[in-house]
Amino acid sequence: MENTRVQTVRLKPRGWPRIKPGPPKPPKKFRNTLTSYKMKWAVIESFDSVGMAETLARFFPHHNDGRLDSTRKKVYQWTQNRVLIRDKASNPKISAHMCARSPGMATTLPKASEEQLAKWVRRFKLTLRARTRIGQDTQGDGDKALATFAARVAQVVCDNNMDVVYNADQTAVNYEYLPTKTLNAKGEHTIWVKYSGKTKYRATAMVMADSTGKKYPLFVVMKTKASKVKPVVQENLTQRHGFGKTVWKEVEPLQEKFGCRIYGNPTAWWNSGISVDFLRVHFAACPDRQDKK
Repeated sequence: MENTRVQTVRLKPRGWPRIKPGPPKPPKKFRNTLTSYKMKWAVIESFDSVGMAETLARFFPHHNDGRLDSTRKKVYQWTQNRVLIRDKASNPKISAHMCARSPGMATTLPKASEEQLAKWVRRFKLTLRARTRIGQDTQGDGDKALATFAARVAQVVCDNNMDVVYNADQTAVNYEYLPTKTLNAKGEHTIWVKYSGKTKYRATAMVMADSTGKKYPLFVVMKTKASKVKPVVQENLTQRHGFGKTVWKEVEPLQEKFGCRIYGNPTAWWNSGISVDFLRVHFAACPDRQDKK
């Protein structure tokens, strides 16, 4: 009886062959980074013993200035849920979990349930719609709210023996609005205009007046592009209200002409630095600041 030997043949891999090995696949970068309950509890214990600055330097040394501020706020949120985090971290089964949900709460539906839900929607001819109209209250409701607010303010003024009441209001202003629809005569040709998807330019205005009828200088925040050089950004913020040297030559005469303060940042939003300048301009030179007025 002859011995037979079976020889296995290695099959070629399917697809195009690799010409040369490329770089490894980069890791996925997510916007939000989740932290386990064990890590959260360690951060809370460190915060209680050594404080916030040492805790951030110990557990988050790779975070920059922007992420460090967000991490600081996140740590304060963890301290508010101290009991829940402690219970989760003390359980070895769930200490490595990133988040938790209540028992019985599901995140997905089985395929059969989704089909039944779709049939139910079609049977009753239901549609998902969003509310597109925002209405106003009636005149009577407005008068009632005004009377309630005025009475509360009058009571606060009387209780604290105040002489002057200030009212500051922050509002958004659209100062260059490109209409999306126009009314033209019949037969005119269509002209395409490039506007990069932006139909308006936005600014933030802060107005203030007091109970004597006096109006204070206007504060305006415009949108401007920030420099990519960090020392230049700091110089613009401290010397030119956030504007560059070229733009500041046009902004400064406008401030002198209209008696207002104009600031600039990439978002045209009000921030803490502008709030400090707002208080310094209006109230730093007030007499008898130590007395309650």
